[in-house]
Amino acid sequence: MSNHAKDGMYFLQFSVSDLSHGQSNIQANVTVEVSSLKPEVIAQAVPILIINHTPRDLLSQTQGSADTPLEKLMASVSAMVGGSVSVLSLEDRQVELTSTQHRSNIKQPCMTRLWLKAGHPTHALDQLLLLHRTLISQESRVQIYNVGVGGCVTLESSWSWLVDANITSLVTPRLVGQSQGCHCHPRVSTQPATCDTNPCLNGGRCVLQARGPICMCPEGTSGPLCKQLSRHFPGGGWAWVAPIPSCSSAHITMEIKTQQNDAQLLYSGPWTNPLKNEDYHQEDVLSLDLVGGRLRLLLSVGGRPVLLTSSPAHPILADGYWHRIDIIWNNKNVEVVVDMCESGESCRLEAPLPPGSQPSAAPAPLQLGGLAHPAHIHYYQAWPKIVTQPTFKG
Repeated sequence: MSNHAKDGMYFLQFSVSDLSHGQSNIQANVTVEVSSLKPEVIAQAVPILIINHTPRDLLSQTQGSADTPLEKLMASVSAMVGGSVSVLSLEDRQVELTSTQHRSNIKQPCMTRLWLKAGHPTHALDQLLLLHRTLISQESRVQIYNVGVGGCVTLESSWSWLVDANITSLVTPRLVGQSQGCHCHPRVSTQPATCDTNPCLNGGRCVLQARGPICMCPEGTSGPLCKQLSRHFPGGGWAWVAPIPSCSSAHITMEIKTQQNDAQLLYSGPWTNPLKNEDYHQEDVLSLDLVGGRLRLLLSVGGRPVLLTSSPAHPILADGYWHRIDIIWNNKNVEVVVDMCESGESCRLEAPLPPGSQPSAAPAPLQLGGLAHPAHIHYYQAWPKIVTQPTFKG
């Protein structure tokens, strides 16, 4: 397709001849819709991986239905988002699934990569799709295997994907998603640049001063933009923050205050159990929990999972006081430090990481205080423990 084609609807009429079927000069009508995509639109694209449907299947009407599977899927997604959702790209993906190590000799099902874009920029489409993936799959009868979260999207090349479903054809750009990394997203300024759009959060008031705008923060918030630095968990809930960046080293700091002995603190890892025809499946995971009031960490970053457990000499954190926890790892070691080792007692868990460890590649939000999905069957993920701790209260 020419790059000079302008946006709009084009109505074409021409004659078609098919000598093999004895047809000559048959009148045909074709409607072509052209929509251009700006770079900022492409950057907001969200990829989803669909199994058991080829791109042609998605565009073809099924028996007894006036809608195509793609139309059913888009209707379900739009209803879930509460607004318009558009298709940016549709491509065939006969590749491995997204495991970091995948040892299956069984033929995989057909797979399709679909890129979507929400009509309103405030909709966290990737997280909404991830949270409601099962419901959307049931409503549309199109099985979503996983959702890309937190990545950077760019054009792969000037070439396009063509899907020909006889009655309908779709030409879309070739997109590539880079996993979230240290330099994937531009660093967001922590200082307000102007008061025009009131950058202050949580009811803060922007005030212009000689040295520039500042935020006047209400009680319970702090920092340049009035962020909430603490969150109460009554139990039975969970929260999401940004995915762990794919860096060669990482440092997570958090503070907790609780009297609960057993609780899930952090989780970043797979959302789905392996498909039935997969005999082995391993993905990156970070799971931090309290067991008997003491810390336990499960970490896998491309190699064999490492489990750090506290001994009776380590402090009990379920005492109703604030405690700081630091999780630090690189491609060689991992350690957990409690209260910056100020107490003088056993305050550190550490272990070497196995050869082959690499930056974390868990394409999902970092979950706090609990899981938004059922716990996984740890055997299929090759984890040495089950992630089934109660939700956090504190």
